[in-house]
Amino acid sequence: MNPAASTHLRGSFVLALLMLLSPQSCQWRSDSDSAGAEGSQLFLDYDFSAPDTVFNLPGSLREISGLALWRSKLIAIEDERGRVYSIDPMTGSSAVLARFASGGDYEGVEAVGDSIYVLRSDGRLYRMQADGSDKWPHEKLESDLTRHSEWEGLGYDATSHSLLLAEKNGKSNNRRVIEYRVDSGQWIERPHMLPSASAIDSMLKSNGYPKQKLRPSALGVRPLDGTAIILSSTPSTILAVDSTGTPVDIALLADRRVRQPEGICISPDGTLYISTEAAGDRARVFVYKRRAD
Repeated sequence: MNPAASTHLRGSFVLALLMLLSPQSCQWRSDSDSAGAEGSQLFLDYDFSAPDTVFNLPGSLREISGLALWRSKLIAIEDERGRVYSIDPMTGSSAVLARFASGGDYEGVEAVGDSIYVLRSDGRLYRMQADGSDKWPHEKLESDLTRHSEWEGLGYDATSHSLLLAEKNGKSNNRRVIEYRVDSGQWIERPHMLPSASAIDSMLKSNGYPKQKLRPSALGVRPLDGTAIILSSTPSTILAVDSTGTPVDIALLADRRVRQPEGICISPDGTLYISTEAAGDRARVFVYKRRAD
């Protein structure tokens, strides 16, 4: 793999991965240093400098902001209109599946069984059932835990049958993950999923690494092992965190076309699908397949 395309942190400061969830900083480690690093090197299975497939999306999806897998198709939303789109994962062709609400700031989509969930930036969830019509009925789910914050990541954790919401901006420097239990309707904060921003900041400072403002823009969960995969769009970065908050790996998405990644989903075989807003160019979906062992 080209070292400039996928870079990694060295062992002693690997916990800096989670700076993507707080306005702190991180430092990269090159692939040539991988052998001596601690922990899993999950992203060495992918070549982020050379996606296997790139789909150009139409103007209707120029503000694409969420991506999920459902019934062998990709489904997507864009952040200005309450519509759900389908995208063929083989050809990239897209179509409107249904409308569900009026305009809003929609930031994440996820499928759980026959239900589709959409996350609005203020933390409200919309739950819909695909009933064959062109306007799906929906219900609104809200919690005090998500108020007064900006939310951009939505993923499904099959082990706990829960949706995970990632905070982009909040009252404190510590970014939060909120869990919505699909069966019970409970909203739970996961206090141990992320280390404190001050602890990470102290580690970075002691190692003399510069600060860099990074925030999450999308979240997905790998069906293979339950690892949470988080995107940050400034700069275009991908990180992996396990269910206890332990960082697993980090990589820089150095392909210049990956300008503003806002959506991610992972297939059962480990294929990554990453969507990017147009950002002055074209909206696209990038497909990265796992390299053979």
